[in-house]
This record gives sequence, structure tokens and C-alpha cells, in this order.
Amino acid sequence: MSSADIVYPLLIAVGCIGLALVVHLLTRPKPTRNDIAVPGATSASPSTPQPAELASWHRDHENTLASFVETTDEAAGLVRGAIARQAEANPSTSGAHSLPNAELAAAEAPNNALQAAIDSHPSAEMQGELAALRAASLALVGANEREDDEAIDRYKPVYLEYRQAWVERMWQFCTDRQRVGNLRKRQ
Repeated sequence: MSSADIVYPLLIAVGCIGLALVVHLLTRPKPTRNDIAVPGATSASPSTPQPAELASWHRDHENTLASFVETTDEAAGLVRGAIARQAEANPSTSGAHSLPNAELAAAEAPNNALQAAIDSHPSAEMQGELAALRAASLALVGANEREDDEAIDRYKPVYLEYRQAWVERMWQFCTDRQRVGNLRKRQ
């Protein structure tokens, strides 16, 4: 037996193993950011608030949320007659969308109160939705003030979607059925 009888088969075996390793490395799935675990991080999802917590929050903040929606609807001209009242208040800007400065200042109170309500909501996900409602309303009212019809067309559906969701949530835990019922009718 010569050394060539052993060396050639070993070289062929090493070459095959090397080729298999290269093919494996080139064809394996690449890891993504979601595949990488952060040390010490828990994979538990945020806890779902209990119905009693939600009922308590709605009882404490229903008036704040309803006032915010009513004020935004008025400032954005979504209420029938709001545009006519605005035109009467500002005859120099006939047909303008903007509210008088005194009314805009009055609209700040519900906006600030809503921020406190957002911060105290027991569900982080719903805090995000409330913040989105607030941001959409501010964008819509701002576009309305600037009389930017393109922006109004862009922000109005977003605001109305969040508004509808939150009016329905208020209806589930309602303490003032007539007021929330009126908001539901205006959808």
C-alpha cells in the first residue's frame, strides 16, 4: 500500500466536506433583527387592562374625551353650521375655514386635558391610539386654519377613523348616554 492510496481519498473527502460547508454557508437563511435576542429582555406582552380599570378610566375621562371630540369637530368644521358660524364671525374671510382666535384659545383646554387622560390610560396600546387621535385632530384643525384643502382631505379620514373607534369605546363604558349618543349620530 502506497501513501498515494491513502492521500488521494483523504483529499477527495476533505474537498467534499469543504464544498458542502461553502454551499451551506452561502445558502443558509440570514438572521434578521427579530432573530437576535436582547439579553435580559422578556418576551411577555404588555398586560391587558381589566374591565374594571377601563371602566374607571372611562368614568374619570369620558367628559374630557367627549369635550375634545366636540371641540375638534367644531374647529375642523365637521359640525353642520360650523362653517356658516365661522363665516358670520369673520365676514372678511367669507367661506374661510378658520375659527376666531378666542375659540382657538378655548380649544386648547380640552387638548391639554386629553394629554393628561392619555397619560393615565391603563393600556399602552390605547394610549398610542389616543395620542394618534390627538395628533390627527391637531393636524386636521391646523390644515383647516390654513385653508389647505389637500391637507384636510388627507387628515380628515384619519381623524374620523380614530374618532369613530373612540366614540364606540366611550359608548361601551358610557355615563352620559345622551352626549355620547349625539357624538355617535354625527359620525
